[in-house]
Amino acid sequence: AQTADLVNAMYEVRRPRGVDIIKQGDREANEFFIIDAGECDIIKGTNEDGSERRLVTLRPGAVFGELALMYNTPRAATVRA
Repeated sequence: AQTADLVNAMYEVRRPRGVDIIKQGDREANEFFIIDAGECDIIKGTNEDGSERRLVTLRPGAVFGELALMYNTPRAATVRA
């Protein structure tokens, strides 16, 4: 029953490449995401030269955004489509 409730609460979100889905430091966390298609970059802070520090690229099947929901904390990183 809990799985069915979770699935029924889900909805599709599409973002064009280059658009931030969540931003590091955001305090409002009402959603988490499961990648069905495409890729997202996880970005946290900056490199010594001032460029964004990309930590990893997520691919279909990956999830993100759950930590802020679980622990009621600001978003830990920026996620960009």
